Amino acid sequence: VKKPDTLEIKANLTGCTNPKDFTIWVFEPNGNYWMPKHFETLKAFYNLNPNQRDNLFNAINEIVLNFREPIQSWQNNNCKEINLAGYPSLLVLSYLKWMAVLEDTRYPPNIYLGRKMAFAGYVLVHSGLYKPDEIKRLLKIW
Repeated sequence: VKKPDTLEIKANLTGCTNPKDFTIWVFEPNGNYWMPKHFETLKAFYNLNPNQRDNLFNAINEIVLNFREPIQSWQNNNCKEINLAGYPSLLVLSYLKWMAVLEDTRYPPNIYLGRKMAFAGYVLVHSGLYKPDEIKRLLKIW
């Protein structure tokens, strides 16, 4: 997580579309780095098999809405064998934790929905009624 207006750091990171905002980055051991995106994560979630999606949904719910630590939720919900678009579920759960903090910071819950808005996409996909592309048209944050 980088503080807003730390342009000298973020300006050097290819892919940063919000140089004056909080940002979250995944730095890989091979030196690659990338900024996780709600929509890309939601698409990977959608592509899981139903059992994996159930387990991961419960884990995301615990982390985003109940403030549980990712490692606890990952273990408690049997997410160890789950990969999303080639990335381990623990990594995804870990960055979702910080993305929820970011949403609460940018969109404070007393005025906006904060972390609940980001979680809404997972609720809609998990319901089986919506696909990620449909949700993108519904929710402005995606």
